[in-house]
Amino acid sequence: MLNICLDAIERHTKVDYHVFIAVDGEKVDFDAWQKRTNITYEFHKPSRELKGSARHGDLLNVVTSRVRVQNFHHWILTLDYDCFPIADAWICDLLMMHGEKVGCSGILHPWKPPPPELSDKTIEYRVRNGWNWGNTHVACQLTTLDYGRINRLDYRDGGDTGLAFPKNAHDKCLEVKGFMPSMCPMPDDDFNPEFNRDVCVVFGDKVFHLGGGSRDKESLIWPAQSFHRSRERVRSEGHARWILDEGYRYKFDKEEKVVEAKMQVMHALMRQYLENNESLF
Repeated sequence: MLNICLDAIERHTKVDYHVFIAVDGEKVDFDAWQKRTNITYEFHKPSRELKGSARHGDLLNVVTSRVRVQNFHHWILTLDYDCFPIADAWICDLLMMHGEKVGCSGILHPWKPPPPELSDKTIEYRVRNGWNWGNTHVACQLTTLDYGRINRLDYRDGGDTGLAFPKNAHDKCLEVKGFMPSMCPMPDDDFNPEFNRDVCVVFGDKVFHLGGGSRDKESLIWPAQSFHRSRERVRSEGHARWILDEGYRYKFDKEEKVVEAKMQVMHALMRQYLENNESLF
């Protein structure tokens, strides 16, 4: 997937850029990178104590430090290696979103923000307060180097990787802008694609996110099994531009209903767990 991402950046980016790659693991195609220009890689093995989002955030902190050392970059865009552009205007649109009152831009989380009356002690509040469309997703998040440095932001903070950046923006009354989920491929089965905001999702008709690209088992990623053919097609063809074609795409248009349905599912699962377990711990 990394080479697919790099090809897409090269194909669709019409401004000067430099790619910094944090390498975590042994499956590294160094020969392929050496054939490319404007790429710097940093081999870094996070501490074994760091798991999940903390491990991911540690890698992004390493890359950010490397960028700062060079001291001639103004913008920094984080990209997961399974997230990449599918249209030329992607980066220009993200840059144009920035202004004096904007903290960061990127692809946005799919949840609706929690209502004011919802208690901040509830699990629902914690979920919706972080993963809502008022916050950018670190899979594609643009900000300035000075913004992170001045506010002493750490990619490991915020409850999930990178959420410290949009949360800090809200605390300082700055705006957070970006691309909403706009479409996905048609599923392989009878799964309702309107409820998919996790795999093979296109944001703003310009950025594609495979979702769970680093996980070995597709069964661990919901609802990846319903989009198996699409995921394999992206890998085999080396791009995801075909999703923009009328015959392959499903356009999202029922955000409110999706949020309501997902909350009902989450509450049902919580009740089911409590009914079948004496303790949460």
